[in-house]
Amino acid sequence: MAACAMLRSGLGFFQSTLQLTKQACRSSLGVVEQVRGYYVDWRMLRDVKRRQMAYEFADTRLRINAIRKNTLLPKELQEVADKEIAALPRDSCPVRIRNSAVMDLTEQISGLENDLKEVTRLLELCESKRVQDVLLQEQKKIEKELTHKRLQREQQTKKDSGDKADTTVKGYTVKINNYGWDQSDKFVKIYITLKGVHKIPAENVVATFTERSFSILVKDLDEKNHQMTMNSLLCPIVVEESSRKVKTDMVLVMCKKRSTKKWECLTQVEKQTKEKDKPGYDENADPGEGLMNMLKKIYSEGDDEMKRTINKAWAESQEKKGKEDFDF
Repeated sequence: MAACAMLRSGLGFFQSTLQLTKQACRSSLGVVEQVRGYYVDWRMLRDVKRRQMAYEFADTRLRINAIRKNTLLPKELQEVADKEIAALPRDSCPVRIRNSAVMDLTEQISGLENDLKEVTRLLELCESKRVQDVLLQEQKKIEKELTHKRLQREQQTKKDSGDKADTTVKGYTVKINNYGWDQSDKFVKIYITLKGVHKIPAENVVATFTERSFSILVKDLDEKNHQMTMNSLLCPIVVEESSRKVKTDMVLVMCKKRSTKKWECLTQVEKQTKEKDKPGYDENADPGEGLMNMLKKIYSEGDDEMKRTINKAWAESQEKKGKEDFDF
């Protein structure tokens, strides 16, 4: 038995020596073997360690917290439980777990882009008005989150590259509501007037495009930020060929069309509003009732001068009608 044990130990030593010899030969020959780590980066490794520690101490923390928060027990016993919970490792607390550390920003953006393409595809195939409204709401949420994640990635890239410039935003953000737009066979052009925008650095004007939206952020113009987000464009655009240009007191946003089709309006919301306001035609309806409804709408939406004119015409017509009845 002793001989067998010695033989096994000798074989084990020989195998380990042979493995070390192979590694030394590979190193001397310049052969580099790939060392593949299980985790993407140190953030994910830290997150896994915190989750493991929280799982190991979960029962202990539950028992101690039950004593700490029990108001029926003596105060001295609760103080002892406080000391015991403070003595546990800091990472054993579940509050230390951050779900955002699990997935990289690039993966999140890629997933959101795939979701946006899928929602856009379903929106084009859908015929139900109710389902279209639901999909449009979901599309807006995804586009908003995608814009936020891209801005986060841009800030993270500047930070990792060692850019020490001051990226803090001064002042507050103003929403841009006034703009004009035009189109050609290839581009839809949005004109945004901002006085003095050509005097700030070009990198302060940031444009973000998706297939159905775009966002413009002008940073530190007169100690304020100016932002414009346009969601639910009428037709898809080519993200790679869309761009922005800074001109004198103006920012020009150029969205490349996927097709040469003429756009009736800029967004799908504007199109739905126009179709909703368009009066319907019913052959069986009373023409007089339709005329009265139209006059009511003009009166409610008109200015003071229009209302006075309508009131005067109505009063004169009633007076004339009364005279005719009296003569009869």
